[in-house]
Amino acid sequence: MDFEQARTWVEQANQKAGEMGLEAMSHLMNGLNNPQDRLHIIHVGGTNGKGSICSYIAYILASAGYRVGRYISPTIYEYRERIQTLECENGKTVVRYISEQDYVELMQKSKVVYDKMEQENHVLPSAFELETGISFCYFKKQKCDFVLLEVGMGGRRDATNIISHSECTVFASISMDHMNILGDTLEKIVKEKSGIIKPQGTVVTYDYGWLAKENKESDITTPILRQVTEKQEGSIVSADFSKIGEEKHSLQGITFSYETYENLQITLLGENQTKNAAVAIEAIERLQAKGYEISREDIYRGIKETRWDGRFQVIWNHPYYIVDGAHNVDAAKSLKKSISMYLKGKQLLFVVGILADKEYQKIMALLGPYAEKIITITPDNPRALSAQELQQVALQYCPCVEVGENVEKALDIVQKEEKNYGAVLIFGSLYYLHSVFSYMEKRKKREEIEVEKPF
Repeated sequence: MDFEQARTWVEQANQKAGEMGLEAMSHLMNGLNNPQDRLHIIHVGGTNGKGSICSYIAYILASAGYRVGRYISPTIYEYRERIQTLECENGKTVVRYISEQDYVELMQKSKVVYDKMEQENHVLPSAFELETGISFCYFKKQKCDFVLLEVGMGGRRDATNIISHSECTVFASISMDHMNILGDTLEKIVKEKSGIIKPQGTVVTYDYGWLAKENKESDITTPILRQVTEKQEGSIVSADFSKIGEEKHSLQGITFSYETYENLQITLLGENQTKNAAVAIEAIERLQAKGYEISREDIYRGIKETRWDGRFQVIWNHPYYIVDGAHNVDAAKSLKKSISMYLKGKQLLFVVGILADKEYQKIMALLGPYAEKIITITPDNPRALSAQELQQVALQYCPCVEVGENVEKALDIVQKEEKNYGAVLIFGSLYYLHSVFSYMEKRKKREEIEVEKPF
C-alpha cells in the first residue's frame, strides 16, 4: 500500500462508518494499544478560535523546548498537515508534517484492527476517527512531550474525546454552528461541547461574559461549563478580557498587553486574536502551576512566532489580498469588526464561497454591504453552496455580483480589476483556501514579489 492508496482507503471508510459516537473509536484504540493514554494532551474545544488558541499554545511550548504534536482539521495546504509536530531548532520553531512513510505504516496497522472489527460486526470508524487514531500512534512514536488536540465537531461524541485524561481542557468562543448535529440552541451546543471536561480536570475558558455583552445576550455558557467542571471535581478559570490593553493594530501585526505581560507582539491579525492569545496564556499558566518549565521569555517568543494561516491573513500587498476562513455568523461578526479596524475607507472586492449547511443568508447580510463588488465561487466540497445560488443571496446586499465559478476563474477576474480596489477579501470557508494560496504563489513567482514580513 502506498500513500495514495492509504488515503483512498481512509476516505472510503466513511461509506461503512457508523453514527457519530465513541463505540467504534474505543474498539479501534483498544486494537492499537491505546497510545492516547500515554500522552500529555491539551484538549481544545469551542466554535471559533480553536485553531488560533492551539497555535499559540503549541508555539509557546515549542519555544520552551518541548516537542509538540498537533492534530488539526480542516487543513489548508495539504492532507498531511493535519498531523504535525513542532519543536525549536536553532532558536526557531520548525513545523513538520507526518511523512508519507509513517502515514502508510500506521494506516496499515489501523487496517488490521479495522478488518478484525468488520469481521466481528462492530460499528466501524469513519475517516476522521481513523485519522485521529493514527495521530495518537504517531505522536507516541515521535515521543511528543505535549499534544495539542483540536476537537473536530462538538465534543462529547467527537473522536478526540476517546482520551481519558488531559493536562488542560481549553474552550474557545462557543456559538451557533452545526445545529443539525449539535442542537438548535446555544444551551444544547454548550452542553455537547462540555462533554470533553474530564474528572479532576483543569479547565480554561474564553471570557463568555464579554462575548454575551457583545451579542447583547445573557451569559449561559459560563454557568454550564462551571457546573460540569464542579460535577467532575475539577478546577476552572476564565480569561479576563478587561485586562487586555494598549492594543495597536496594523496590517503588519498587533501589539498589546495582558495582565502583567506588556508589549506582547503577534502576527495573527483580526479583532479576536488578542483574546485568543489571552486564553492561551491562561492555559500556559495552568501548566506552569503543574510544574512544567515555561518562562515569560518563552511566552513572548512563542506568541510572536505563532503562525496560523487563513485567518485574516495578508497574502499580497499590491493591493492587499486578505484571506479569512469565516464560515459562520459569529466569525462573520468578527470579520466585520476587522474590516472596520483595518480596511476602513477602502474600496473592497470580495471573493466568497460557502458551504450549503452554513447560515449564508445571515453571513452575507452582515458582510455584503461592505463590498463594491462580490465574486461568488463554488467550493470544492460535496456540501458546497453553488456560486449561482450564492449570487442570488449576495445581490440582496451588493448591487454588483458576478459568478466566478471556481477559485482560478474568480482570481483571474480579480487580477484584471484589482487596480480599482484598495483590498480584496476572500472568505467563506477554509476548504478552498489552499487553491487561493496555490494561485497566488504561482503569481508571486511570475512577478517576483514578496509579501511584507510582519515586525
